[in-house]
Amino acid sequence: MDRMVPQGLLTTEKIRHLTLYRAAITPQEAQRRELFYTLKHAFNGALTPMLQCLLENHDITPDQLAELEEVIQKKRKIVEP
Repeated sequence: MDRMVPQGLLTTEKIRHLTLYRAAITPQEAQRRELFYTLKHAFNGALTPMLQCLLENHDITPDQLAELEEVIQKKRKIVEP
């Protein structure tokens, strides 16, 4: 855990002979960092192959698929004004 402190993932507090570790980032930030690490190292930064891998190897419900399509449509409106 000591290695996670310089990375900004944890904070420490000394209480007598104890070291109390606390999360320095939110769970969402941790997920975001982990996702981008995986994208960079496992997929060479290529988003499409990563999404294809996830969609082909994970059961997805119609509701989840509709959610993804909605996210893509919102992003498309931002990119293509």
